[in-house]
Amino acid sequence: MMTAKTTQNSKSPYHAYLLRIWQENDLSPGGSAWRFSLEDAQAGTRRGFADLESLHVFLNDLTFTVPGVTGPAE
Repeated sequence: MMTAKTTQNSKSPYHAYLLRIWQENDLSPGGSAWRFSLEDAQAGTRRGFADLESLHVFLNDLTFTVPGVTGPAE
């Protein structure tokens, strides 16, 4: 029996993630960094990011691979 849900391997124009943001303190004086993770709401898999730029790159790649989408909305 087939369901309306898409499989993890299929390309879908819909993605749901839980975003976690936290600050880690570094041992150096005044050193701290923000960390990020995304948890796939359907698969339960989690992906970590050391900085905002790497999170942005992931989301950018994810949204530009959807068929019919050529770039950010203006």
